[in-house]
Amino acid sequence: MQNEIARIFGSGNLNVVFGQAGQANAGSMNLLVTGQFTGNLGAALGANLNDSARLGATLIGSGESQVNATHIFMATGGLMPARPGTFASYGTEYGRVGAHEVITHGFLLTSLHPRVPQDIRVPTSARDLVSKAGARFNMSEATASALRSLCPP
Repeated sequence: MQNEIARIFGSGNLNVVFGQAGQANAGSMNLLVTGQFTGNLGAALGANLNDSARLGATLIGSGESQVNATHIFMATGGLMPARPGTFASYGTEYGRVGAHEVITHGFLLTSLHPRVPQDIRVPTSARDLVSKAGARFNMSEATASALRSLCPP
């Protein structure tokens, strides 16, 4: 998971640190992989708490994003057993969903999902999520620039 998140940030010429919030000059986010959305986020989802199409979620402004491992398994598990070596690992999938949540909703503080450019901020399909090719999840220059603007000079 950390390798994929670092790869995604690196595609935008940015660095990411894990477990060292004091070294994060653009802000810090907590990323939780869970079997069910919990806490304030779970409460905010209300009736949508168990919507299996929701692979990750962020309560904007909370400093925390969650990746739902159960929903990811339900969305992608059926695609993997036939040829497991041809698909991304669950750790990679968690990293992709987590990076989307942290970047789009955590750092950039938006609930909107742009459709272009096709990068980490655009919601994914199960087929894309399990793909070993990760370029679809790279960061566009527009997204990288928006994140860079959060860094102090």
